[in-house]
Amino acid sequence: MRGFAVVFVAALAACGGGGGSAAPAPVAVSTVAPATASPAPTPTLPGTAAFTANGASSVQVAPGGGNATVPIPAGGGYSGTITLPVDATGANATVATYAGSQPPAGVAALASLRRPLDARPTTVIYLCLQPTSSIGLASSPTIALSPPAGIVTDIFAFFLALFDPEVADWDGGFGGPARITGVTITLTGSAGISLSANKQLCFAVTVQYVTAAAPTPRPKPTAGSLPFASVQSIAFDAPAQTQTVTVSESGVSTFTASSSNPAVAAVSPASGSSFNVRAGSQAGNATITFSDGHGNAAATAVTLTLTQGLIH
Repeated sequence: MRGFAVVFVAALAACGGGGGSAAPAPVAVSTVAPATASPAPTPTLPGTAAFTANGASSVQVAPGGGNATVPIPAGGGYSGTITLPVDATGANATVATYAGSQPPAGVAALASLRRPLDARPTTVIYLCLQPTSSIGLASSPTIALSPPAGIVTDIFAFFLALFDPEVADWDGGFGGPARITGVTITLTGSAGISLSANKQLCFAVTVQYVTAAAPTPRPKPTAGSLPFASVQSIAFDAPAQTQTVTVSESGVSTFTASSSNPAVAAVSPASGSSFNVRAGSQAGNATITFSDGHGNAAATAVTLTLTQGLIH
C-alpha cells in the first residue's frame, strides 16, 4: 500500500511483442442507481469540552512479528489503546500519537466531506499515529476506546471510517459495528494497511442510531495486494500496432491509465481493467501507468523502433 503515516480518527455517533490485434471489447457498465435509504437523524451525545492530547510510544519490529500496543493519549474523558499487528517488515520506530475533539491540520472533518455517508454520524474524537520509520502490519489495527460516561448505550452503534488523503475523502464503512464489552468500544478495520515513515493515515470511529443502515464500504485492496499488469513490456516496430493489457488487483475492479509519451504509445480507454496500447508515429520509449486510486500502480514499458531505409 502507498506509504503514509497513521492518524486514527475515532468518532462516536480505498511482454508481448508488437503485432496487430483487435481493440478490446467494451466493458458493460450498469446504469441502474442503487437504492438508498433516507439518512437517520444525527445522534446527540453528552457534551465534551474541546481538547487535544499528544503522546509517543516505542514500537519494536521483531523477526517473527507480533502485536505492539500504543496507548491513546488521555483527554476529554477518553482513554484506551491501539493494537498494531506488526509483521516482520519495517524498522523499529517511535510512534507519535494524537487525540482530540477536532482533526489535526491537513485532515478534513468527517462532517465537511463532499460525499455523505449512509447515515449522519457524530464524530467526537480523532486519533492519530505517525511513526518515524515505516512499519508493516499483518492486518488492520484494533482500537479499544473507553469513552466518558453516557456514551455507550443500547441505542447507539459504532463504526470505523478511514480517511484517504489521496482523494481527501472518507470510507465510512471501513469497520464495524463495534464489539462492546462493558463500556469499552472495540473496532478493527476490514482491510490491511501499513504505517509509513512521517506520513498520516486517518480513521474515524462514528456513532449512529442502531436503526440506521450500516455504512457501505467502498472497494479497497486487501492486505499486501498491488495492481498487476498482464504485460510488463511491449516492443513495437511499426506505427499503429496494438497490444491488449489487462490489470487486476484484489478488491479493485477499475483502474485509470495514462501514457508518459502518447507520440510513442497511447492507451485507451482512460479507465477500466482491459486496455489497448497503440503504437504512435515517433520512435522512442513510453511508460503506460495503471493506477488503482489508492496510491498503488502497475506499469508497462513500451519501446517503438522505426526502421527507415532507401527505396531503389
